[in-house]
Amino acid sequence: MVKQKIEIKRSRGVKSTQKNLKGVGNQNLKVSESEDIESEQIIGRGEERGKTTGSPELLETIHNETLKKSAENVQKYCQKLLDAFYASDDIYFRFFTNHASLHSQTILKILKELLLGVKLKNDYEYYLLYTAAYAHDIGMLPQKTNGGYEDYTKQEVVEKARKGHSMRSAEHIEKNGREMGILEKTHSVHLAEICKAHSSKVDIHNIPERAECVIDGEKVEIRWKFLAALIRLADALDTDYNRIPPEFIIKDAKLSEKTVEEYLKHESVQKVTVRHKDRKIYVDLLLPDKEVMRGIKKELKRHLVEEFESVKVIINRYGIGIEKIEFLETVSSEI
Repeated sequence: MVKQKIEIKRSRGVKSTQKNLKGVGNQNLKVSESEDIESEQIIGRGEERGKTTGSPELLETIHNETLKKSAENVQKYCQKLLDAFYASDDIYFRFFTNHASLHSQTILKILKELLLGVKLKNDYEYYLLYTAAYAHDIGMLPQKTNGGYEDYTKQEVVEKARKGHSMRSAEHIEKNGREMGILEKTHSVHLAEICKAHSSKVDIHNIPERAECVIDGEKVEIRWKFLAALIRLADALDTDYNRIPPEFIIKDAKLSEKTVEEYLKHESVQKVTVRHKDRKIYVDLLLPDKEVMRGIKKELKRHLVEEFESVKVIINRYGIGIEKIEFLETVSSEI
């Protein structure tokens, strides 16, 4: 058996220590909140956090009232289910990094930054981006199997769901589109494929370049692959320390090695900035001078670069104009 000791401080001066990530064993988890941070939002509990509370600009860009109402219904459906599930006191799922409202709102903020100076073709493209920001992780929830729901009190069941959640999201959307507030089956298919492709496990090039449908009697064309690429990148870029669950949830918790590593990755990221003038995305890293963090840093960089490279050609074909992710590192010796 291997003991782990982890310290996570939520501040710009984040520090982490961990002894031996290899193996699974007893864990002591200490989480301290710094006084220099605004009050944290606890998902499903309505408290505020020092991050974006929404991105109404994207919703307001949808002028078609029927589509806008549908977008609001999809948002409410996803928020209600995901937020309530994160608020549960007896489900292992609550230890995951945030996949609920706060994550969706941050994705919308990042999309706004990526689309600076770029106008989408029509209301339906804005609609698909907005709804995908809320629906792409709906597959994290327990799904019905043989008349009942998956048992999320079992860690192995939840871990399996996390690994395949993008495919599960697509399946959920196609099966439950009407209940979610989606207007047409075709819309469900468009949204499902975009959500499925937010995972790098899915080959985004399998999505057709374009798709068409009729809305209010008029033919509408979307750049299907482009929209999927935007969601994948925005999802990957929401990687900072704010996605770690609050103290009262993870204090003294027995966490999987995978979850611990995810906490440490997010803890290291202080800020992500899309800088069109430089044609770069900057990722500010604050790292403790610890051996264990070198591997964490390497994996974090590899992941973000791979996610970006998987969509770079697609997004730049339509005018986004970002050529590189650059990592800005500060290494601190403070314990």
